[in-house]
Amino acid sequence: MSDDIKKPRQEYSDQLPSLELNRLAIGGARPVKASGVKCLEPLASMKATTCYDEQGMSTTTYGEQLTAKGRSDYNKYLDNATFIGFTGQTVTGLKGLIKSKPAVHDIPTALEFILEDADGAGTSLDNLADLCTSEAFPSIRQALLITAPETDGTNSRLDDENNNIRPKMAHYTQESIINWHYEVVKNKLQLTMVVLKESKSVRDGFEVKVESQYRHLALIEGIYQQELRNKDNEIVEPMSPVLMNGKTINRIPLRVAITGSNNKSVIDDMVDANMLHYKVRADHGNLLHQSAFPVFYETGVVNGESANGSIGPGVKWEGGSEASFGVIQIDANKCSHPKELKDIESNLSNLGADMLKESKAAESGEAKRLDKVSSNSTTIDLANCVSDMISETLQDISDIWGTGEEVSYRLNTDYDPSHLDYQMIAAIGDIWERGLIDKEEAQYNLKQGEVIRADRDIEEMNKNIDSEEGGLGLGDE
Repeated sequence: MSDDIKKPRQEYSDQLPSLELNRLAIGGARPVKASGVKCLEPLASMKATTCYDEQGMSTTTYGEQLTAKGRSDYNKYLDNATFIGFTGQTVTGLKGLIKSKPAVHDIPTALEFILEDADGAGTSLDNLADLCTSEAFPSIRQALLITAPETDGTNSRLDDENNNIRPKMAHYTQESIINWHYEVVKNKLQLTMVVLKESKSVRDGFEVKVESQYRHLALIEGIYQQELRNKDNEIVEPMSPVLMNGKTINRIPLRVAITGSNNKSVIDDMVDANMLHYKVRADHGNLLHQSAFPVFYETGVVNGESANGSIGPGVKWEGGSEASFGVIQIDANKCSHPKELKDIESNLSNLGADMLKESKAAESGEAKRLDKVSSNSTTIDLANCVSDMISETLQDISDIWGTGEEVSYRLNTDYDPSHLDYQMIAAIGDIWERGLIDKEEAQYNLKQGEVIRADRDIEEMNKNIDSEEGGLGLGDE
C-alpha cells in the first residue's frame, strides 16, 4: 500500500506526453523549435559512430544520443526546419466562434458577485469561462473546485461581504489532477478520492521560489474531507472535514469536464498531422540547403600533378593531361516532399482548419447552414461540456449557500453566420399581426435570428416597450 501522495495514476502518466505535445503545437513555432528532439527526431546518421580496424574495415553503430558531429548536424537540420502553426490558428479560430456571441447566464442576485470575481483573485466569470474553453482543446479533463473560508454558519451576509467570506471557483488543469478514484456510494457512482497538484510561492528575503504541494480530497464515511501535504510528502494539514457555510457536505465539490474521448483530446489528430508536416518540412529544408551548395570534383589526377586548391571567379584550374572536372548538383525540385506536404495540408484542412475559411462555392443558404453545423459539431460538444461544468459548479454554490435557486451558464453554440433578412423579419411580424403566433413566439424567433441580442431579457424588454408606447412623440404636432 503506497502512502506517497505524489504517485500519479497510470492513466495520468500515459496521457501527459500527448498533452505536452498539444501545448507546444498550440504555442507555435518558437516553443516547438525550442523543444528540440521532443518535436523533431534527429536523423539516424546524427547518432551514428563509425570505427575502423587495422585493415581499414569500418563498423558503424547507432546510439541513443547525438554524437558531437551529430549535434552540429542536428542544429543545422533544426535551423532549416519550418513549423507552421496550423493547430494554434485553428484553436484560435474555434475559440473565436464560441466567443462570437456572449454567454447567456441565469444567476440569482445573491450570487452576482461571481460575475465580477469568480476565483477570489478578480477573474470575472466570463474570463474564467474563456480559460476553461482554451483548456478544453489540448486536454482531456479539467476541473472546478469550490473553496471558501470556513465559518460556523452564524455570520450574516453583511459579515460575509465585509470580510470577503465568499465561495470561490478554483480551476485545475489536466496536469494538476494527478490521481482520482470513483466508487458506488448509496447506489450512485461518486468521486471518493482526488489528488490535486498545486504551486505555491515561498519567499526568502527577495528570493521567491515556487514549490509544489498536494491537496488530497476524500469522501470518508459520507463526509467531504481534505488534507494538505508538501513536496516531501509531509502532512501540512491533517485530514479533517471541510465546513462550507457552517456545514459538512456529503460529496466532493469538484466538477470535471471531460472533452476528449478514447484517451485523446479533440486536437490530437491535428497535432500529429501538424508534427508530421514539420518533419517533412525539415527534411525538405535540409535538402534545399544542401542543393544550394554544389560539390565540385576532379578525377584522373596523378599524385602531385594537380595544383588546384580553390575554385571561383578568376581562378584557373590545372589538373594535368588526364584530369577531368565535374559538379554534383542536387535537384531539390525532383523530390517527393512538395507533394507529401500538400497531402498533409489537405489532411489538416479536413481535420479542422477548413472551419476557419469561408466557402467560395456557390451554395444555397440551407446547404451552408447544414455544412457549418456539421463541421462545428465537435466545437459545440466542447462548449456544452464546459458550460455544464460551470453551471453545475454554480448550482452547487447556490445549493450550499442556501439560495436554492436554479443557476445556469451557457457558452455560445450558434455558429451559423446567417441572420434573418428583411423579408423574414417582415414575415414574422405579419404572422404575429394575423394572430397565428403570439408575441412570445415572435420574439423568440427574432432572438434566434439575432435581431434581438442573445443576452437581452425579454420580460424587461417588453416592460420598456409598454412604457415607450406613445411616449416618444414621433410625428406629433
